[in-house]
Amino acid sequence: MSILPIPTTDILNIELENSLVYNTTGQLIKESKEKIFNLNGLAKGIYHVQVITDKGKATQKVVVK
Repeated sequence: MSILPIPTTDILNIELENSLVYNTTGQLIKESKEKIFNLNGLAKGIYHVQVITDKGKATQKVVVK
């Protein structure tokens, strides 16, 4: 899994198909099946991006500036 750029201002490029974004309290904020994930409108802070595939899940911390 690769998520770029970190930190970001509004766009994440994710090299997988299914992705979820959670805030630090575990609340689901966004969901996308696109490889480019628009985070425009999210407050600055730390989020966790979870990518789910048929082989399992991977989570990575993302900083939104």
